[in-house]
Amino acid sequence: MTDPRIPDCSAVASPPRRDLDYRTIDAAKSPLDAGGQALVYEAAVPDDEPPDRIALKEPADPGTLTGDVVETFLEEARTWELVDRREREKRRWADSEHVVGVIDTGERLPWIAMEYMDGGDLAERLDGTDGLALDEALWIGECVCRGIELAHNYGVAHLDVKPSNVLFRTTPGDAWDVPKIADWGLARSLSERTRTMEGLSVTYAAPEQFEPDEFGDPDMLTDVYQVGALVYALLTGRPPYVGNRMSVMHDVVYGDPPAPPSAHRDDASPALDAVVSTALETSKRDRYDAVQIFRQALRAARTDRALPPIVADRLSADDRSPRVDAAESASHDADSTDAASSDGDSTDADTGDPDEDLTFRERVEQIRAERSEDGDPPADDDSGDSAEADESESEDLTFRERVEQIRAERSEDGDPPADDDSGDSAEANESESEELTFRERVEQIREERSEDGESTSDDSSDDSPEPDGDTSGDDAEESGAARTDGWFDPAAFPEGSERDLAAAIAGIESGTAELSLADAIARCDDRSLAAALAAMDAPDH
Repeated sequence: MTDPRIPDCSAVASPPRRDLDYRTIDAAKSPLDAGGQALVYEAAVPDDEPPDRIALKEPADPGTLTGDVVETFLEEARTWELVDRREREKRRWADSEHVVGVIDTGERLPWIAMEYMDGGDLAERLDGTDGLALDEALWIGECVCRGIELAHNYGVAHLDVKPSNVLFRTTPGDAWDVPKIADWGLARSLSERTRTMEGLSVTYAAPEQFEPDEFGDPDMLTDVYQVGALVYALLTGRPPYVGNRMSVMHDVVYGDPPAPPSAHRDDASPALDAVVSTALETSKRDRYDAVQIFRQALRAARTDRALPPIVADRLSADDRSPRVDAAESASHDADSTDAASSDGDSTDADTGDPDEDLTFRERVEQIRAERSEDGDPPADDDSGDSAEADESESEDLTFRERVEQIRAERSEDGDPPADDDSGDSAEANESESEELTFRERVEQIREERSEDGESTSDDSSDDSPEPDGDTSGDDAEESGAARTDGWFDPAAFPEGSERDLAAAIAGIESGTAELSLADAIARCDDRSLAAALAAMDAPDH
């Protein structure tokens, strides 16, 4: 049954587009809003065509405009108009009304005539509160996700989602007012690269907007983080981090996670904490893969439905649910009877089906817990290296260092390490294997499989289907990317970590991938892990 508080969005549809003469627009003397380098005025259009009331956005000081300022303003107008047009015209978005409508824009003069939002903005509604009512807060978050999802589908990231950029149209009766997203001034096509911090609200900025060299360029997942920060404010009345500019920047990038919503309100469940904290992860890989999954998670929390797997897994791990306890118990029994797998690459074979959905990090933590229960020293204590001996420093180990810890543990327990199956000198020498390129490591895998009697990628390449498009030769090297089949975008994740490779291997071993890892690699000329994974014909996850 539909919640009666959810309004009919068609009642607040954006007004029709029309050609306006800027000279005839009657703007108020005092602005409704002043932000960045622009002012917004309430204005009237002196004719009988709708709408009779609009909002007019123009530069704050039109008398001293430079060419760059004009072009930046007009670029915002074009981006905003593009997103709004898709919402109006595309059938897929017929029931969506979550982008502030554009009525007309200047072609040479910098101005935007837009839908008048009579309900104020979210910043005003949150001011002095401890957050909104739970159901309404979650629904507003869903609506914002919907508007951002629309933009993402046409290659546009907003990059400045914050309460002052969420405006409302009022609705009659007890129905909730409808939120719409405004101010696309920082929005960029995802084909562009931008590292600008100008005009950005620090308290809602993602880590990669402060440190792109460390966390990657801002992109769609930046919007996921920012919407997460917005939902956090909807639930608590404040952003995740507060303080002066420098302290917030430090906390966002290097600080501990913010206190969960349940620390601020009694009606926030552990499930809701997990929904929000997933969006606010420092690493982009730990967030939702897309803003629509975040929207689904918010709706599930509001309507008490099944949570998306990424949240369910996180919640199970955090709460030590029976599902995880049972998985660890099975793993403990397997270890005690020497039934552990000797390949050392995952714990799925030890613990059974319940662990197939665990993330790689959760599985590593599971191994640590199992060994602790068996009386074995934890991973951080069995090495002479001071960085591993110090537990606080071990939290900052890289992925590769943590994998090497596990290999060392298994070696001491009598399990053959993964790199000892081959006679290749680079594998026998651990220090040299650290420096191997991705292609050299692939050759190692091929040699291992050949010695074990398994077919290599070279044996099966003749029978494998040809890739769509030419991804080899000079063109591939110049482009720096291989084709993507929709499930992984190397342009969005150019660093391509071993974690992605581990996830792909797990998918292959579970039988969900259509190609072997070696075949997938053989079809991709680029040397990055990300491009190799992109070439795999695997189903969406």
